[in-house]
Amino acid sequence: MHFKTQEEVLRELNTSIFGLSEEEAKRRLGVYGPNEIEERKESLLTILIRQYANPLIIILIIAGILAIFLGNWHDSVVVLGLVLINGIIGF
Repeated sequence: MHFKTQEEVLRELNTSIFGLSEEEAKRRLGVYGPNEIEERKESLLTILIRQYANPLIIILIIAGILAIFLGNWHDSVVVLGLVLINGIIGF
């Protein structure tokens, strides 16, 4: 629409420089409904789980658990600690 004149755009959208007529506004309200965004409510648990559902985060969690079994306690604490902090900040 950037290449059309103002008159062409107004005619195509069935409006004027003063806005929609009352009849056109009612018709569009009936056809398209109100101009509202539906807000979805998410539980806190869902938000928290979503923080750890990223494949890279899962790989880090697995690496941290593996480090425990390999005896690298320091690496495990650092990796799992950072994953935990990341999740808390994202939450």
